[in-house]
Amino acid sequence: MRPPPLEGLRLPACVAALGAAAWLATAPATYAQQPDDAATPRDAALDAHVDAGVRCVPIEADDEEEETTAPAPARDGGADAERPSARLFEAPATRAARGMVVVPGGVFRYGGAWASVGAFAIDRREVTAAAYARCVTAGECPAAPDPYAQMASRATAPAVNVSWEMARRYCTWAGARLPTEAEWELAARGISGRRYPWGERAPDCALARHAGCGDAPLRVGALPAGQSEFGLFDMAGNAAEWVADVFGPRAPRDDERVAMNPTGPATGAQRVVRGGSFLSTASALGGDARRGVDAREMRADVGFRCARGL
Repeated sequence: MRPPPLEGLRLPACVAALGAAAWLATAPATYAQQPDDAATPRDAALDAHVDAGVRCVPIEADDEEEETTAPAPARDGGADAERPSARLFEAPATRAARGMVVVPGGVFRYGGAWASVGAFAIDRREVTAAAYARCVTAGECPAAPDPYAQMASRATAPAVNVSWEMARRYCTWAGARLPTEAEWELAARGISGRRYPWGERAPDCALARHAGCGDAPLRVGALPAGQSEFGLFDMAGNAAEWVADVFGPRAPRDDERVAMNPTGPATGAQRVVRGGSFLSTASALGGDARRGVDAREMRADVGFRCARGL
């Protein structure tokens, strides 16, 4: 299912207040919004975001919102509290940067609790080895040993063997950030909480690169049948993915309150990895599967994708 068309929808209040032209002017010139088919001298940096043409376009917004909780809205008359229900928010009129997908945000089941996240943009594909190499060349990312350097398709396969900090530095260089775990889960499972990104059907090698399908990652986006509701590739299998959050237990079941923009514990040695990889069994590809990995570790099956708030 493709994301809804964005033309003609109301601008978010923050953008409307600034005006579209002023809003774009706030972005650094190096990362100014360009049409999909535009080509300018500054594209050399932007086109690097992933080999498939992805580039990040920052919008001045507070992406690091403090985690809070809010009571469910009251029914008409304010007498009783209404229980939360899953729903998507109105899609913002903002266009995503080329290679990114706009997720309008919404209220959804997140573990045993409810969560609400605002609109954000997220890479449609995992960051490639070629894109990461350009960050290294620019002097902004540290080099990492590449266990798959001899692969013929290595340039378009996901960047792996990077630590959490290396992934964070890449996204910062590209004008973005790592997605929060809640953002990642909504992008992967949709508002209905699909078991897998593509739906309820059990994984096979046409849907996800996992154990038994090959001994190395594929080029990013090679399995279109496995796309998520919002059109994202490889949210299960291929490379597992770092997200921003420190690893910790999920919130206990709560049917009454909604966690606003949850971001996990404040401190901890491990960061959350989501999505499973080409080494994962089918049972580890579920949309709610998660694990903690030492943030300093570089694993041959762990990569990442970037996001930004809208």
